Amino acid sequence: MNAGPFLHPEWKRALAEIVALDPKPGDVILRDWLEELLELPHATTMEEFRQRQLKWLQQFERLRDELLVTHQIWLRSTQGGYEVVPPARQTEQAYSDYSRQAFSKLKRMVRVAQHVRLSELTDSERKANADSLAKMSLLLGMVGGAMIEDKRASDDEGATS
Repeated sequence: MNAGPFLHPEWKRALAEIVALDPKPGDVILRDWLEELLELPHATTMEEFRQRQLKWLQQFERLRDELLVTHQIWLRSTQGGYEVVPPARQTEQAYSDYSRQAFSKLKRMVRVAQHVRLSELTDSERKANADSLAKMSLLLGMVGGAMIEDKRASDDEGATS
């Protein structure tokens, strides 16, 4: 079913096409097809490729967010496309994917804050840095601890299944 040439931006047309297909949990939507729906231009130069990537990011993120918020369909990246995540796995999978990313970013944040030229700071700036480091370390510990607990729970479920 074609939603017609009048739906702009392109992500709205892609949304209509996907919703019309009534995707089921476990279905994979191919990236090539999404790129076609989003009318990504052919790229032959680096600049054209950058423009293509920018359009992909802008259009696809809008499409993906609309599918999630309005239709409760989460598309998770998989080999060659995007899987429609089954509702029973959605929360667990989101936690697993994004907690790892958050933990990695938090570790980097702490590393940057730990390696400040303290000799170039005033006393009040050093105190602010130390206070911030304490908060960051606490946050890092909380996220890391939650990930460990989640891993233990997954291991326990696997052992009892």
